[in-house]
Amino acid sequence: MLSSSRKLGDTLGLPTVAIVGRANVGKSTLLNVLSGTRLAITNERAGTTRDRVTAQAEWRGQTFTLIDTAGLDLGASELEQQISAFAAAAAEAADLVMFVIDIQADITPADLEVARLLRKYAAQVLLVANKADHRTDPGSAANIARLGFGQPFVTSATSGRGTGDLLDAITKRLPRAKPEPRSDTRVALVGQPNVGKSSLVNAIAQRDVVIVSDAPGTTRDATSTVIQHGKKEYVLLDTAGLTRPGKRRNIEYVAALRSIAMIRAADVCLFMLDATKPITNADKRVASYIAEASKPCVLILNKSDLTKSEQRADIEEHVAAHLPLLSWAPRIMLSAKKLKPKLLEQVWDHVDEAVRTYQISLDKAALRTFAKQVLAGQPIALAWGNKSARLKNFEQTGTGPPTFTLTVDEPRAVGKTYLRFVENRLREQFDLFGSPLRISLNRGKLARSR
Repeated sequence: MLSSSRKLGDTLGLPTVAIVGRANVGKSTLLNVLSGTRLAITNERAGTTRDRVTAQAEWRGQTFTLIDTAGLDLGASELEQQISAFAAAAAEAADLVMFVIDIQADITPADLEVARLLRKYAAQVLLVANKADHRTDPGSAANIARLGFGQPFVTSATSGRGTGDLLDAITKRLPRAKPEPRSDTRVALVGQPNVGKSSLVNAIAQRDVVIVSDAPGTTRDATSTVIQHGKKEYVLLDTAGLTRPGKRRNIEYVAALRSIAMIRAADVCLFMLDATKPITNADKRVASYIAEASKPCVLILNKSDLTKSEQRADIEEHVAAHLPLLSWAPRIMLSAKKLKPKLLEQVWDHVDEAVRTYQISLDKAALRTFAKQVLAGQPIALAWGNKSARLKNFEQTGTGPPTFTLTVDEPRAVGKTYLRFVENRLREQFDLFGSPLRISLNRGKLARSR
């Protein structure tokens, strides 16, 4: 049985601080400033943050987790209701809540409603009057007492004004804690918008931890969810859909960059594809991001319940033919909305196997036997002039990913066909699937025969 082992948004067992308030009061900018990161997407458009974003912050020796939530916009649409519910849940679960208002605007009915919810659910609340970009700011200061949380901490997230005093106040109110050594496995779910990444996170967690909507692009930020499976702990990173990068100020472009950063931060990637659609150029770009980062990967062919059984072999062949960069990645066909326990276990098995392969150190004697019995008897395909190459040595020279060095007397004569042969035989001989392999060439003189 899977379960969340810690409080909402907490990925390191640290105290948590939820940042809440109505839309467009500067919550995401505050998270970036307080944590010293660029995790949360900031934009003048209201409602940019739709899911929770977490970041680790440290101040005067105290470490804690910040949770940036979507704006508590108590609207009527189903998506707005989900956003409000997630933000309220984060506030209820946190050790401390930062209630952010805009000091340059009047107190609104939405501010008053957020205050009412926080008085009901939150354990501790710090009122933060943000956007104090000038020494004297007009607006809501005279009406702040109506919120019921006393004098606010006046800040400007854009200039950093007041953030030191705010951090002092935060650390004084939090329980003391030290970061725990990392023992988890970070799993990034990547793929195009609307392929079912968030549905898979919710299915694995067995609860709604990410907003799910048919509207493409619902998830814009990267979110994290802690999952306990057996004796192991995993952090699922649900990334925004990787669309084609456009203009630098385009919000989708920023989301794509964030997803690429998550790929690099992950221990393994679950690359989700829509089994009902052909592979696109956008899918190939995602494959290239994973390959360039040299990350382990498992391919998830989602929405298989919408395909016919006789089509599935052709679908897998199509994926293999159009994603050659990830030919070594295992493939699983499933339905995230109807996830069967047996298939879920296969996902975990492949994730664990990919991580194991990524860090594996092969036995030196076994590699010598492999080189003697498999490689030495295979002619080396020529790639340069009339030169031929003879094998001198083959050894493992690194892990993460497994790296091997092929020593020959003439490296320029070794072609790609031979390198593919070496990689394929290595994978078959030592069961090395789920992780990329690196094979480098080294020049070495052959000993003279006597």
